Amino acid sequence: MADVAHESTRTVDELSRALDVIERADGDSMEHEVEQEAKALGAEDVELRELGDRGASLEHALLGVGFLDDDVPLRTRGIHLMILADALGSVGSFDDARERYAQADRVLLAAGEDRIRVNVLNNLAYTEYEAGKPTRAWAAASRLKALAAGQRPPLEAMYVDTIARAQIGIARYADAEATLNALAVPFDHADAEAEHVLTLAETQRRQGHAADAQRNLDESLRICDERGLADVRMRVLQEQAEVHAVQGRHREAFEVYKRFHADADELHSRQREAQARTRQAMFETNEARQEAQRFR
Repeated sequence: MADVAHESTRTVDELSRALDVIERADGDSMEHEVEQEAKALGAEDVELRELGDRGASLEHALLGVGFLDDDVPLRTRGIHLMILADALGSVGSFDDARERYAQADRVLLAAGEDRIRVNVLNNLAYTEYEAGKPTRAWAAASRLKALAAGQRPPLEAMYVDTIARAQIGIARYADAEATLNALAVPFDHADAEAEHVLTLAETQRRQGHAADAQRNLDESLRICDERGLADVRMRVLQEQAEVHAVQGRHREAFEVYKRFHADADELHSRQREAQARTRQAMFETNEARQEAQRFR
């Protein structure tokens, strides 16, 4: 769960899947337009955050919530409150993020949407970890485990990874390793396996099992190179430096850290280029939407 890289826990794919459940069986055309506008803004928000443009992500999340009227379905409101909480957390507004996560959880509880509540608690736990609050992160992860216990199918890899990370945060390294090894479903995203194996390596390194950690790092790096996962690869290098350091191989650790920082700079540069392209595409999409409404 690291800054730019572990946005995969709250990726466009995950939140888009949640947004896809927003459907209205009836309602007049104006209500439908408002909801579609809010949904579009929410999708733009998660895409911007995935690209590292967190300020613009927050702006879109605020606009998305602002487009929701009093009659919007509870699950729609809950999902957008979650997206807003994610955006607030990504810019370091942790108290505001906690408030919005709590609101989202209450709304989704009232809607009977426990599966989406799992996503809310996952993102809350991740945000608390990012905020440097390991006890709060574990409290949220514990609620996540309890809520998911009675649900089917079992938790996906990203949720299991969050729980393990929360256990790492409170120094329960063996428990974190057991959590990861208990994953009961196939990996659901291209980066999920690499993330999983990387986190497993960290639990082993922190328990003093450097050889096991190295084997898993090698596997995670292989997956990253095979699938072009630049962000996860960057954090594999960071963990590799830690493994070298605990083995007393300080020169190698230093060399890997230099590669890590070079990769980080390259990734951020690519993100800035992608941000510019995305802003232009969003501008053109909004123009087309406004033009279509004008001539409707």
